[in-house]
Amino acid sequence: MTRKMFFVLIFAVMNLVGCGGSGSSDGGGTTPPPVTQGSPQGVYSGSTSTGETFESIILPDSTFYALYGTSSGNVFTVQGMVTGQGTYTNGKYTATVTDYYYTGATYTGSVSATYLVGSSISGTVSETGNANVTFSGTPLASSVYTLGTPALLSNITGTWTGYLFGNAAAEVTVAASGTFTGSSQGCTFSGTVTPDSSGSNFFDFTIKYGGSPCLLPNQTQTGVAVDYLLSDGVTRQLLAGVSSATSGNVFIANKASGASSSGNISFVQSSNFTSQSTVNNPASKYTATFTSPVKSGDLVAVVFWWNFAPGSSIVSVTDSAGDAYVPVVQTSSVDSNDWAGWIYAAPYVTGANTLSVTVTVSYANADQFAMAILEYSNVGNFDVTSTAGGTSGMTVSSGSVATNHANELILGVAVADVNLAAG
Repeated sequence: MTRKMFFVLIFAVMNLVGCGGSGSSDGGGTTPPPVTQGSPQGVYSGSTSTGETFESIILPDSTFYALYGTSSGNVFTVQGMVTGQGTYTNGKYTATVTDYYYTGATYTGSVSATYLVGSSISGTVSETGNANVTFSGTPLASSVYTLGTPALLSNITGTWTGYLFGNAAAEVTVAASGTFTGSSQGCTFSGTVTPDSSGSNFFDFTIKYGGSPCLLPNQTQTGVAVDYLLSDGVTRQLLAGVSSATSGNVFIANKASGASSSGNISFVQSSNFTSQSTVNNPASKYTATFTSPVKSGDLVAVVFWWNFAPGSSIVSVTDSAGDAYVPVVQTSSVDSNDWAGWIYAAPYVTGANTLSVTVTVSYANADQFAMAILEYSNVGNFDVTSTAGGTSGMTVSSGSVATNHANELILGVAVADVNLAAG
């Protein structure tokens, strides 16, 4: 079946800036002037009391954008965004917030935080109908990001493949002029990204969506974007958050520093695990390991088929470097045999001398299980898929799809209990 692409636009709950201190008086009853604590402007990262991670920016005018979700290796999966206009004084930052969750739910509330310039920020997010969430974070190291330097378009020129809310795959191509075009699951869009006129290190971001199937056809949203080098020293991360009166969206993508968007796709290596026994295999984890080092920024695809027991499921697909794998496609048999095939993939993996990928299933006595792992260079995220199932005597065919780009990897997988050949 063909997966139709869509562009998701929502916001969510989040964590950001800080809570305040109190004044004091001397023995004579007079109140000394407050000690001036400078602006909290900057980019912060940290964690929340609910176990999530966050990335946030406080702009020179005290506006903030904050994204929160889960992190695995270099992959940050955004579940929500909160934005608002705040004020600060003497180490205290407060703001009213609009909070959009990836499910489409919208909340309002407030943020109260305390901060120490260049050192830390912590506080509480309070929202109607939700339990309070506390958070703490620190500014990004000056070696990877400084708000006081101008943003450079040259850092983000090129094609970025990443995700929106809900792990919806998206691709954005930024021209040297600052215009951009993009697409996500059938929705096309365009806009501008320009260095902010303040000379600070962030971009003003304006996006206009096309017609159907975009969820906000022909509407415009505005916001900001930030890019910086991750701790591995080779991966750049681009974060963008936009909003309008009733909705918002985020885009997050990683790219190897200095990587060309026009590089040719190439197969690098593969490995496999095969259990063809007709008796039960007393294992629930299956692992394949590459024989050569995996390059940072490459894509790893995991292909496996399983003769599974009714009611059992895939528990997880993980690797030894902590990369996040997402399901791309699944197909099942059309007869009484409980066979199914899956493709999972992790774009922009963390480089590793020895990378092992493990598939964990919920049923320990799998009858037959086989998997292969494949590494490709210069591959972005996913475009379209197609699957089909049949019985003996039928031609093995996935069906056709129309690709949306000129240079794509097409990965075909056949699952069967007969000998097959490519063709």
